[in-house]
Amino acid sequence: MCIAAVSFKDGFTEEELRRFFVANKDGGGYAWIDPETKELQAERFIKNINDYVKKGLELKDVGTLVTHCRVATQGVIEEINGHPFWVEKEALLVHNGTFSGYWDTNRRLSDTNMFTTEITPIIKDRATLLKVKKRLEDAIGNYNKLIILYKTGDVEIINENSTSAKWNHDKTKWYSNSWWAGAYGHPQGFGWMDE
Repeated sequence: MCIAAVSFKDGFTEEELRRFFVANKDGGGYAWIDPETKELQAERFIKNINDYVKKGLELKDVGTLVTHCRVATQGVIEEINGHPFWVEKEALLVHNGTFSGYWDTNRRLSDTNMFTTEITPIIKDRATLLKVKKRLEDAIGNYNKLIILYKTGDVEIINENSTSAKWNHDKTKWYSNSWWAGAYGHPQGFGWMDE
Protein backbone atom coordinates (compact mmCIF):
# COMPACT_ATOMS: atom_id res chain seq x y z
CA MET A 1 0.00 0.00 0.00
CA CYS A 2 1.45 3.38 -1.02
CA ILE A 3 1.72 6.37 1.28
CA ALA A 4 0.57 9.86 0.34
CA ALA A 5 1.22 12.57 2.91
CA VAL A 6 1.23 16.33 3.24
CA SER A 7 2.96 18.55 5.76
CA PHE A 8 1.86 22.15 6.12
CA LYS A 9 4.73 23.10 8.44
CA ASP A 10 8.29 21.89 9.08
CA GLY A 11 8.23 19.00 6.57
CA PHE A 12 8.68 15.42 7.72
CA THR A 13 11.14 13.91 10.18
CA GLU A 14 13.93 11.65 9.01
CA GLU A 15 12.23 8.73 10.76
CA GLU A 16 8.95 9.38 8.95
CA LEU A 17 10.69 9.61 5.58
CA ARG A 18 12.63 6.38 6.16
CA ARG A 19 9.46 4.57 7.23
CA PHE A 20 7.55 5.86 4.19
CA PHE A 21 10.21 4.51 1.84
CA VAL A 22 10.96 1.21 3.61
CA ALA A 23 7.27 0.30 3.48
CA ASN A 24 6.91 1.47 -0.17
CA LYS A 25 10.10 0.87 -2.16
CA ASP A 26 9.01 1.43 -5.77
CA GLY A 27 9.96 5.10 -5.91
CA GLY A 28 9.36 8.25 -3.91
CA GLY A 29 8.54 11.79 -4.90
CA TYR A 30 7.76 15.30 -3.70
CA ALA A 31 5.64 18.31 -4.69
CA TRP A 32 6.14 21.83 -3.34
CA ILE A 33 6.03 25.53 -4.15
CA ASP A 34 9.50 27.04 -4.49
CA PRO A 35 9.69 29.78 -1.81
CA GLU A 36 11.78 32.07 -4.04
CA THR A 37 10.23 31.66 -7.50
CA LYS A 38 6.73 30.80 -6.20
CA GLU A 39 6.57 28.09 -8.89
CA LEU A 40 5.17 24.60 -8.49
CA GLN A 41 7.98 22.04 -8.33
CA ALA A 42 8.21 18.26 -8.40
CA GLU A 43 10.82 15.58 -7.98
CA ARG A 44 9.61 12.18 -9.16
CA PHE A 45 10.78 8.59 -9.03
CA ILE A 46 13.54 8.81 -6.45
CA LYS A 47 14.72 5.19 -6.34
CA ASN A 48 17.13 5.22 -3.39
CA ILE A 49 16.10 5.63 0.25
CA ASN A 50 19.05 7.86 1.11
CA ASP A 51 18.36 10.19 -1.84
CA TYR A 52 14.66 10.29 -0.91
CA VAL A 53 15.38 11.13 2.74
CA LYS A 54 18.04 13.71 1.82
CA LYS A 55 15.67 15.51 -0.56
CA GLY A 56 12.84 15.46 1.99
CA LEU A 57 15.05 16.98 4.68
CA GLU A 58 16.28 19.64 2.22
CA LEU A 59 12.63 20.60 1.61
CA LYS A 60 11.54 20.81 5.26
CA ASP A 61 11.35 24.63 5.19
CA VAL A 62 9.37 25.10 1.95
CA GLY A 63 6.03 25.36 3.72
CA THR A 64 3.58 22.88 2.24
CA LEU A 65 5.30 19.65 1.21
CA VAL A 66 3.52 16.71 -0.42
CA THR A 67 5.20 13.32 -0.64
CA HIS A 68 4.40 9.89 -2.01
CA CYS A 69 6.12 6.51 -1.92
CA ARG A 70 4.83 3.84 -4.28
CA VAL A 71 4.11 0.16 -4.09
CA ALA A 72 3.62 -0.84 -7.71
CA THR A 73 0.39 -2.76 -8.19
CA GLN A 74 -0.04 -1.86 -11.86
CA GLY A 75 2.34 -0.51 -14.48
CA VAL A 76 6.09 -0.57 -14.81
CA ILE A 77 8.40 0.66 -12.08
CA GLU A 78 9.75 3.57 -14.09
CA GLU A 79 9.54 7.36 -14.00
CA ILE A 80 6.42 7.36 -16.19
CA ASN A 81 4.46 6.05 -13.18
CA GLY A 82 6.28 8.05 -10.50
CA HIS A 83 4.34 10.41 -8.27
CA PRO A 84 3.54 13.27 -8.20
CA PHE A 85 1.71 13.53 -11.52
CA TRP A 86 1.42 16.86 -13.28
CA VAL A 87 -2.11 18.08 -13.89
CA GLU A 88 -1.15 20.17 -16.89
CA LYS A 89 0.91 23.00 -15.34
CA GLU A 90 -1.77 23.85 -12.79
CA ALA A 91 -1.28 21.26 -10.06
CA LEU A 92 0.46 18.11 -8.90
CA LEU A 93 -1.39 15.00 -7.72
CA VAL A 94 -0.46 11.99 -5.60
CA HIS A 95 -2.70 8.96 -5.03
CA ASN A 96 -2.95 6.17 -2.49
CA GLY A 97 -5.20 3.25 -3.42
CA THR A 98 -6.12 1.36 -6.58
CA PHE A 99 -8.51 2.57 -9.25
CA SER A 100 -10.52 -0.31 -10.66
CA GLY A 101 -11.29 -0.14 -14.35
CA TYR A 102 -7.93 1.37 -15.28
CA TRP A 103 -5.92 -1.45 -16.86
CA ASP A 104 -3.28 -0.75 -19.49
CA THR A 105 -3.40 -3.63 -21.98
CA ASN A 106 0.34 -3.14 -22.53
CA ARG A 107 0.91 -3.24 -18.73
CA ARG A 108 3.08 -0.13 -18.96
CA LEU A 109 0.94 2.60 -17.35
CA SER A 110 -0.29 2.59 -13.77
CA ASP A 111 -3.92 3.10 -12.84
CA THR A 112 -3.01 6.49 -11.34
CA ASN A 113 -1.29 7.59 -14.53
CA MET A 114 -4.39 6.73 -16.60
CA PHE A 115 -6.82 8.20 -14.01
CA THR A 116 -4.90 11.50 -13.84
CA THR A 117 -5.03 11.86 -17.63
CA GLU A 118 -8.78 11.28 -17.63
CA ILE A 119 -9.64 13.48 -14.64
CA THR A 120 -7.37 16.44 -15.55
CA PRO A 121 -10.18 18.59 -17.01
CA ILE A 122 -12.05 18.37 -13.69
CA ILE A 123 -9.20 18.81 -11.23
CA LYS A 124 -6.90 21.27 -13.01
CA ASP A 125 -9.12 24.11 -11.81
CA ARG A 126 -9.66 24.10 -8.03
CA ALA A 127 -13.01 25.90 -8.27
CA THR A 128 -14.30 23.20 -10.62
CA LEU A 129 -13.00 20.45 -8.33
CA LEU A 130 -14.70 21.98 -5.31
CA LYS A 131 -18.06 21.84 -7.11
CA VAL A 132 -17.73 18.08 -7.67
CA LYS A 133 -15.50 17.01 -4.78
CA LYS A 134 -18.14 15.01 -2.92
CA ARG A 135 -19.25 13.24 -6.11
CA LEU A 136 -15.61 12.45 -6.93
CA GLU A 137 -15.08 11.01 -3.44
CA ASP A 138 -18.17 8.84 -3.81
CA ALA A 139 -17.14 7.72 -7.31
CA ILE A 140 -13.59 6.65 -6.44
CA GLY A 141 -14.49 5.10 -3.08
CA ASN A 142 -13.18 5.65 0.43
CA TYR A 143 -10.17 3.43 -0.23
CA ASN A 144 -8.67 5.91 -2.73
CA LYS A 145 -7.10 9.09 -1.40
CA LEU A 146 -5.69 12.00 -3.42
CA ILE A 147 -3.64 15.05 -2.48
CA ILE A 148 -3.63 17.85 -5.04
CA LEU A 149 -1.24 20.78 -4.67
CA TYR A 150 -2.19 23.74 -6.85
CA LYS A 151 0.26 26.32 -8.16
CA THR A 152 -1.54 28.84 -5.93
CA GLY A 153 -0.38 26.86 -2.89
CA ASP A 154 -3.88 25.57 -2.15
CA VAL A 155 -4.20 21.88 -1.23
CA GLU A 156 -7.19 19.63 -1.69
CA ILE A 157 -7.35 16.22 -0.02
CA ILE A 158 -9.85 13.84 -1.57
CA ASN A 159 -11.26 11.38 0.99
CA GLU A 160 -9.53 13.24 3.81
CA ASN A 161 -11.76 11.56 6.39
CA SER A 162 -11.24 8.01 5.16
CA THR A 163 -11.11 5.54 8.03
CA SER A 164 -7.49 4.66 7.16
CA ALA A 165 -6.32 8.30 6.99
CA LYS A 166 -5.04 10.30 9.95
CA TRP A 167 -3.99 13.81 10.95
CA ASN A 168 -1.13 14.18 13.43
CA HIS A 169 -1.89 15.63 16.88
CA ASP A 170 -1.49 19.31 15.89
CA LYS A 171 -3.12 19.00 12.44
CA THR A 172 0.03 20.02 10.56
CA LYS A 173 0.44 16.67 8.76
CA TRP A 174 -2.02 14.34 7.05
CA TYR A 175 -1.26 10.70 6.16
CA SER A 176 -3.30 8.56 3.77
CA ASN A 177 -2.81 5.49 5.97
CA SER A 178 -0.80 4.09 8.87
CA TRP A 179 0.72 1.14 7.00
CA TRP A 180 4.11 2.88 6.87
CA ALA A 181 4.14 3.36 10.66
CA GLY A 182 4.88 -0.35 11.12
CA ALA A 183 8.13 -0.14 9.14
CA TYR A 184 11.25 -1.26 11.04
CA GLY A 185 9.18 -3.66 13.13
CA HIS A 186 7.42 -0.98 15.21
CA PRO A 187 3.75 -1.53 16.03
CA GLN A 188 1.51 -0.39 13.23
CA GLY A 189 -0.54 2.67 13.98
CA PHE A 190 -0.17 6.18 15.29
CA GLY A 191 0.05 5.77 19.06
CA TRP A 192 3.78 6.43 19.10
CA MET A 193 3.26 9.66 17.11
CA ASP A 194 0.64 11.16 19.35
CA GLU A 195 2.73 11.31 22.50
